[in-house]
Amino acid sequence: DEMQNTIIEAGIELNENDVTQLSQAFRILVERMATENLADINLSNLSSYGLAKIASVASIPPGMIICGGSIATAPEGYLICQGAAVSRITYAALFTTVGTLYGAGDGSTTFNLPDYRGYFLRGQGGNSAALNVAQGDAIRNMTGDLNASITDTGNSGFNLATGIFALANLGSQWRAAYAGSVVTANITGANFNASRQVPTATENRPLNRAVNYFIKY
Repeated sequence: DEMQNTIIEAGIELNENDVTQLSQAFRILVERMATENLADINLSNLSSYGLAKIASVASIPPGMIICGGSIATAPEGYLICQGAAVSRITYAALFTTVGTLYGAGDGSTTFNLPDYRGYFLRGQGGNSAALNVAQGDAIRNMTGDLNASITDTGNSGFNLATGIFALANLGSQWRAAYAGSVVTANITGANFNASRQVPTATENRPLNRAVNYFIKY
């Protein structure tokens, strides 16, 4: 009965076949608590569970970001951060907080949620970008040295490689040297391979686990 009262107080017509009605009621009541006088909401009809649930959601300000490693859909009071355009009226409290920071939607009736798919969130400060500004990928610089030499017998090439470089024996090749005479020379080259210094992949990334991000509305 208490759960039914929660649904009724939210203005939803009871439907025993709709298992989402209670969560819908929580969302509606949280939005009403943010925009209406509490005296206009009959909280005495709500269950203790309902009151606790509403209080826990209502205490978090719009725009707060949470994440979940095993949550595929947004919990009550939240929207998934995948860049969707949503109503400026339905989510008025969130729109008041973020405005068109993440996109203007259709320019009049909707606005965009942040899209954090594939992003790592980073605490502001140090080498980070400004608050809410996306920062492009980068890697630390990698360096190395190559020293080359040629001998009076025609052997030429690199004799020292450090860092990301390594010596590679290219074998015996023909070359012209010394007043037009032709000699056989052993040529040493060098090659570049970043994996000698750092782990490599098809992208730049830190150690990570995938999660979904959600924004409070």
